[in-house]
Amino acid sequence: QGLSSRTVPAIVQDNDGFMWLGTMDGLNRFDGYSFKVFKHDDKNPRSLGSSMIWALLVDRAGTHWIGTETELNKYDPTTESFIRYPFENKTEAQDGFVARSLYEDRIGNLWVGSNHGLKRFDRETGTYHDPQFLKEPNVGFVVSICEDVSADARDGITLWLGTGTIGGGDGLLKFR
Repeated sequence: QGLSSRTVPAIVQDNDGFMWLGTMDGLNRFDGYSFKVFKHDDKNPRSLGSSMIWALLVDRAGTHWIGTETELNKYDPTTESFIRYPFENKTEAQDGFVARSLYEDRIGNLWVGSNHGLKRFDRETGTYHDPQFLKEPNVGFVVSICEDVSADARDGITLWLGTGTIGGGDGLLKFR
């Protein structure tokens, strides 16, 4: 079995050397010889929330996070299954929640860039939070996140956000 789609929005390598490729038709794990493909299955609540993969992150602890067309997912390597974290804000969730970018900052916060702006994901409770430092939480469609590591850590974190035109946004935003 080959790559499940020719459109690959996200790539990451994990601590075991596997290459993970997020495509528009599934999550592909490549071991250097062959692909194993993971897809959404309506009958399996432990499958991916969607087969449209937009973002991938392997955090410092080695946990695999997958941003899909519908929610954030966490990979369970023991069972080769997924835990889904749907977006709980019903008003925004009705418009769809696309986890478009993922980032772990230097103090361990997990950030999710979405079509509803920037969210901080609490790994312990499985909930999303609007960041306190944003004066206007709806910054548009956040497609990329980068931390300014040259900033003084005593001042807190500084994030740069790349925003898309869907839902507004100014292109590049800096938040402290």
